[in-house]
Order: sequence, then structure tokens, then C-alpha cells
Amino acid sequence: MLLFGSVARSEGCERSDIDLVAIYDDLDDYSERRRRRCDLERRARDAAGRCVDVMVTDAPEWAVRTTKVPCSVEARIARYTVELADGGHHRRIDWDKKIGQPASAVAELHCRLTEMSNAIAALTDRLAPAARESAAAADGDSGELAFHADRRWMRAMGEVHMVIECAAKVAHVATLGVAAPYDHRIDVLIASQPTAVRGAFRDAARGSGIDLGDLHVWRSAAARSADLPEEHFNEAALRAHATAALRIPVHAADHSRSHYLPETAFGRHVREITALQTAVGQPLGCAWLGGRPALARSFRVRRRLADDHSRDFAVQRIVTGHGAHQWHLDPDLRDGNECIRVVALCDALAISANAGTWPKWVTEIAQRTDWVDDWLLAAASTARLAPPPRT
Repeated sequence: MLLFGSVARSEGCERSDIDLVAIYDDLDDYSERRRRRCDLERRARDAAGRCVDVMVTDAPEWAVRTTKVPCSVEARIARYTVELADGGHHRRIDWDKKIGQPASAVAELHCRLTEMSNAIAALTDRLAPAARESAAAADGDSGELAFHADRRWMRAMGEVHMVIECAAKVAHVATLGVAAPYDHRIDVLIASQPTAVRGAFRDAARGSGIDLGDLHVWRSAAARSADLPEEHFNEAALRAHATAALRIPVHAADHSRSHYLPETAFGRHVREITALQTAVGQPLGCAWLGGRPALARSFRVRRRLADDHSRDFAVQRIVTGHGAHQWHLDPDLRDGNECIRVVALCDALAISANAGTWPKWVTEIAQRTDWVDDWLLAAASTARLAPPPRT
């Protein structure tokens, strides 16, 4: 059992995680790695009273990774590990067996690129509201909606950090030929990389108005809500961070193209980048609410129109003290006949009257719903907007 990380370097504090390497003589089945890791982490956590991460490997894999794969994490940490225990009795070891982890530098870089693509896919999945969040919006349950939106916000920001961390590690291996520091802070991961890499990361962050220096706090916040830097869903902040997470991996992948990786690795990367780009361009708030769930608190909303006469909406424009336009349904129509889509369109009018154009998602509603045609034309005229384009 080996100790590495900040505690091994005497740089840790009371809250620092403990990082361990458990080296078995010979793992007969590498698929057992995860189960063994979970068991060891639980036992070590109970003994140490703090978070413990355990890397599980065996002697043949450790030997290959530390001597033949210079860009592996094992090769990097082997220089300063501290031996904590040795079982003493060792079984027969098959040194020539096929190991579970990449056995060459090219294979290691391919693995890192795949991890980055997986992280991008996970972020894309977090950007869109899930079924329960959408259902809460459709039912007008503001408390339930806020609960699910806040959880998604927390996890999506954790995925943003994971994408950028993976990109930093890909770039580190591709440009320097060695593994990145065993750290989750982006500034630390890019500190020793070429100027062009550091500049690309920082320019992408600056262009989105985000700070890479404190992004790592979302890693622990994704697991512990008490560590949340910002408590509630923030669509603008999520879009800004997701945009940075869209730009940075492109630079990291470009640095990998000279390393003879299979084209399939880059094909997957391109597909995930394209999917993320599409997701970032869509509303990140709940469907039909345009990211402003507070409007649902003002109305009892329904998923569909109850009667044909509900087409006749009495809409009032209210100009607030700040000059922003808000739209309210006539009080007589608050008995269940109104539709969540109309509340969203009212919200869209409030935004669009100031911006002078319809949001993309309003156009999409107009293109797939017939009952709002007349109402949209009248509302657009009132707000002095051109009607949403139709296909």
C-alpha cells in the first residue's frame, strides 16, 4: 500500500483527501478493480475519518505503467510515493500477462481523449431539463421545479469542471509527454504547459467571462451541496461555463492530432462537441419557461388548453419601475384554462419587447403549434415585433 498526493508531499491540510495505491500481486480479473476499490475506500475512510481515494492495480500493471508509459499517472506519482504497508507473502506473478490499463504512450493519450469525450457527453446530458423538472414546470409546482433545477445546476457545473480538467490532462500528455500533476485545480494542471496551451485555455475562459482558478470547487460541490459556490440555478452562468467547456477541448484535441491516434477517436470527439454546441444554443432553463421559472409562481398552469374559448386571452402589459415589460393573463382566466406555453410566450414578449427580436425557442413553438397563431400575431403587433418566422 502506497501513499501519494498532497499528504505524501507534506502539502496537505486537515481537509485534504488521502490518496493511496493498492498494489496486488496479480489481479486475476481486472473487472474486479472497481469492487475492490470501493471496499478499500470504505475501510480506509472509516479508519482515517476523511475522504480517501484508492487506485487499485497489480504488480505487472504497475511495472509496465511506471517504466514504459511515461505519460501515465503511475509513472508520475512513483517518484514520491511513501510505502505504508507490505503484505510480506507474495504469490506467483505472471509478469508477461496483458494488463488492464494502456501499455503505451499512444494508447494512454487515446484513453485520455476518450475520457474527455465522455465528460463532454455527460455535460451535454446535464444541460437539458430532465423529465421530473419539466413535469414540475408543466404542473406549475415552483418548489419542485426549483429543487430539480438547482440539483441539475450543481451537477452540470461539476461536469463543466470535469470537461476542462480532462482537456488540461489531454493537452499535458500531448505537449509534454508526461502525465499532468495529480490535482484538480485547472491553474495547476496548465501551469507547466506551453504558452500556447495556457493562452488558449485562458482566452476561452476570458471570452466566456469565467474564472478557471476556482472552477475546481464544483468538483466537491457536485457531491456535497454544502460546498456550493452559488446556491441556485443560474442559466446565464451555466451557459457561460458550458461555452468555455465547448471551446477548450477543441484546443486540447488539436494538440493530439500529431500522435498517430486512430481517426475514430477524433470522430467521437467531433460528434460530442457538435452535440454540446447544439445543447448550448438551446434554452437551459425548464422547457416552456425560457429559464424563468418564477413566472410559474404567479399562475396555476396546465399542460394543454381545456376549451377552444381559451384562445381569447386578455393580456396586459405592465411596465415596471425598471422599464422591463412583463405580461400577465387576465385574472378571469386563471381557473385552469391557461396553458404553460402561454405563460412562456408572455415571458418571451417581456424579453423580446426590449431585445427587438424573438428568442429561438419561441420560433420553435410557433413552428409546431397551431392554436397560438392568431394570438401570436396579435401579441407581436402589440409589442411592435415582426411575427415569429414560420416554416
